[in-house]
Amino acid sequence: MSDDSSPFENLPPSLDSGGRRRSRVNWDRVGPVTSIVLVVLTLVLVVLTTLLLKQKANPASVPAVRPVIRIAAPPEPIQRCLTLTGTATAPKGYTVWIAQHGASESAFYNLTEVTPTAGNGWTVTMNVGTARDTNDNFVLYAFALDLEATQVLSAIESSPVQAFYYLKSLPAQAGEHASVTVLRNDSSVTPCPS
Repeated sequence: MSDDSSPFENLPPSLDSGGRRRSRVNWDRVGPVTSIVLVVLTLVLVVLTTLLLKQKANPASVPAVRPVIRIAAPPEPIQRCLTLTGTATAPKGYTVWIAQHGASESAFYNLTEVTPTAGNGWTVTMNVGTARDTNDNFVLYAFALDLEATQVLSAIESSPVQAFYYLKSLPAQAGEHASVTVLRNDSSVTPCPS
């Protein structure tokens, strides 16, 4: 038998219990192929089971309902201390946060959790920029985070010497977000009351 022939060729036929001819299988050639197929199928099942177990262990990472967030654009120019409002429909356990950056910056500053209001509304009072940022444009972002991410951000405190922190990007789970660009006025440098 040549190497490229079928494992079923040139084998003497055998008879089954009904007297019908049955071909013999050359298990020397079929066995390794079957073994490889079974190993591959087993590996695929292990990977799929692992992925499903991870998803089941952390269901909050993919919300069943995608957050829908809107920001009401404030009249411009804005003062440094701004009260911003909007609406949000987010999965249970999610909170809405606001972050900002100067129009020419990439880091996100002044992360602030909003206060829910009637219906799906929210409000937040926050400082936009610093005292020297008059006549600058700022982009304000609203996004929803789950309980775990909210606990991490809520636990961050800055020192009394006005140190600050920032994020290089919005949290990965923020996904859908709303944004509005605003212009600071040239005279208001007073921060929000603490």
